[in-house]
Amino acid sequence: GKSAHNLGVYYYKNFKYEEAYKWFMKSYETGDMNSLISIGLMYIDQKKYDEAINTLKKVGKLGEPRGYRSLGIFYRKNKDRKNDKEGIKYYKKCYEMGYGLCAGAIGQYYEEDRKDYKKAEEWYKKGFKLKNEESTSRLGLLYADILKDYKKAIYWYKKGFNELNCIDCA
Repeated sequence: GKSAHNLGVYYYKNFKYEEAYKWFMKSYETGDMNSLISIGLMYIDQKKYDEAINTLKKVGKLGEPRGYRSLGIFYRKNKDRKNDKEGIKYYKKCYEMGYGLCAGAIGQYYEEDRKDYKKAEEWYKKGFKLKNEESTSRLGLLYADILKDYKKAIYWYKKGFNELNCIDCA
């Protein structure tokens, strides 16, 4: 699986998509979800958006939250298909599968796009509960930089350091 995946990556990086697809599929057939995610991302690069969406949905349905995370990123960042509502929907599906990074992504959306700091705080705390370092450091920064609540900032930095061994959180 691993060597087939690596060959897929090699061909993908050299824009030989058909060869890459062939190797990623070989790798996926041995149970490697990374290869299916790579196929989805490759479709995005080729602007084959419907194929990308279907592939990444399949990854999520197979129990791998990173498929939904990739869809969240796609809908939030892709100029051709930007749709925040869809993006957040997939981040939530990913979060519900226990993937803390997606809670952080939702928090970031509320903080940066909506300036809704209450909601951002809520989602960063959900990320912390799932031991996500990024959520925890973002929560500290939210208190320090935006809300100017230094006591809370220090509290969360310490919590991140003590409970998650997060150096960036301190």
